[in-house]
Amino acid sequence: MPLTIIHKHSDATTAGVADPPLATDLASGELGVNFSADDPALYIVDNANNVRKIQGTPNRKFTLQNDDVNLVGGDTTTAINAALTTGAIIPSVASLLISDQVEVQDSGNPDANTNVTVGRYFYDGAVWFSSGGGGGASVTVGDTAPTSPAAGDLWWDSSEASGSNGGRLYLWYEDGDSNQWVQTSNVGGGGGSSVSVGDTPPATPTAGDLWWDSSDTGGRLWVWYVDANSSQWVEASPNQVGSSFWSRDAATTTVSPSTAGDSVDIGSGNIQLNADGTASFGNGDVNIDSSGRLLVGTSSARSNYSGITPNFQFENGSGNDQRSFAITHNDTNTAGPIVFIGKSRGSTVGSNTVVASGDELGQITFNGADGTNMILAAKIIAEVDGTPGANDMPGRLVFSTTADGASSPTERMRIQNTGTISSYADLANPSLTLRNATSAGTSTVFIQGLFSASGTTSGGAASFYVFTNGDVANAGGNYGPISSDERLKQDIVDAGSQWDDIKAVRLTKFRYKNDPTGELQLGPIAQELEQVSPGLVTRRPASEDEIADPSNDLVDGDEVLSFKASILYMKAVKALQEAMERIETLEASNAALETRLTALEGGAS
Repeated sequence: MPLTIIHKHSDATTAGVADPPLATDLASGELGVNFSADDPALYIVDNANNVRKIQGTPNRKFTLQNDDVNLVGGDTTTAINAALTTGAIIPSVASLLISDQVEVQDSGNPDANTNVTVGRYFYDGAVWFSSGGGGGASVTVGDTAPTSPAAGDLWWDSSEASGSNGGRLYLWYEDGDSNQWVQTSNVGGGGGSSVSVGDTPPATPTAGDLWWDSSDTGGRLWVWYVDANSSQWVEASPNQVGSSFWSRDAATTTVSPSTAGDSVDIGSGNIQLNADGTASFGNGDVNIDSSGRLLVGTSSARSNYSGITPNFQFENGSGNDQRSFAITHNDTNTAGPIVFIGKSRGSTVGSNTVVASGDELGQITFNGADGTNMILAAKIIAEVDGTPGANDMPGRLVFSTTADGASSPTERMRIQNTGTISSYADLANPSLTLRNATSAGTSTVFIQGLFSASGTTSGGAASFYVFTNGDVANAGGNYGPISSDERLKQDIVDAGSQWDDIKAVRLTKFRYKNDPTGELQLGPIAQELEQVSPGLVTRRPASEDEIADPSNDLVDGDEVLSFKASILYMKAVKALQEAMERIETLEASNAALETRLTALEGGAS
């Protein structure tokens, strides 16, 4: 049958020290309370019929590992004291306080001392004793509540020890929704709450009643909790049967489950904390794996990104919402969201070791599944483009793509720290293609060049235009080769006669088929020109756009012919020189004939 008792209390002291009760004064499970102002304290009788004084000083908690090499020696007390002092956790045994605690944690290795097993131990001023059942709670006596209580901790409020009240007992209660001090002693008349010991709960409990369940190994403490919505027995033992909670050791700041190997489930899977270091949130929507990787939308980390397993992975199914990532900034100024990617040459977190020219500062890669792995298709790399200095970090952007049939990306374009843009393309492919929505028969500026000594992003004077119809104009009206310097040439000889070639060239007027209403053009037909001067004609594969245009008579594999206009112009200049020589010869001959004619006409007269 359950045993119902009353908290027994007294304020008797001797020389300012609380008078302890005798073992015969307290039955098993009863609490003795001394509510004197000089030395408030609690007493219990253990199962060996010894009176244990629980001092009112705040509890300290130390942590040891069960395989600690210092945890050696004979009995439990000797071993724990040796580990605490040798490990410099405390300066000396004399510095220990009554109710100090030691948590011996499971390291996964065999115990260094079989007398000191995994669990919690309390110091009573002379020896360390196990809390029983693998759990235990702190007990504080004082006029203010402890600042960092743990689930199941007790506090005897000595500020209410006047008159016949004798103080009040509170228990720190925690569940998934709240945590608070719950009063477990009735007010007034020196009375108290019911405390029952047995293997079945009391039949008619009232708020604050305690029940010690003796059916569990080492016992379990329960409190009858009542609020506006429910009334129930709430387990108050720090180490709960069938479940567990995690707690933080104030001395070591270590957070660990109350039972080694246990997991904690809060809100039916909303938060799952596992003893192996993994965790999940939102019923598995967000996970932290055993390597510390943050996984969103998956619980299994991918390792098929070019042999790399990213520490942050976001993966989801179909739909725009699932494939989207957004950063939104709301403010009245002009600033927007920022994404920072940075690198230092240091090897530790927080390092600021300077980088060097050529170092990669970050990459954005684009990958696609090939049926087995995620294969790199394109990437953008930011690199240091020069020697860094204080507040000086020259940079460049490098753009790379993987060609069809290739196994890795090739650099295609880079923007240097000077603003110079370089573009690269495979053989027979244009390095740059520009398009404009201008209608056929009209022409607008397609490419423009501006220059300014004072601005780089706006304004400036125009230096050249390229129009959508192909016309080119520049400020000086000049164009020519990069160089015509004699110092850069060899095999210099006079050009031969171009008279026949130029004479044989047929100039035509025409319109292009893809611009049937455009301006009439003037020029030769490449096929005809090839018969006159084959070296003037060039060939290239027809582009996809040209083949797709139904107005053109082109099919896949055809070549498009053009001609070297600048060479034709030079041939025309040579032919003009020849014409000038012939004209000059004719002029000289004509002058001589006129002289002779004049002389003949004079003699006849």
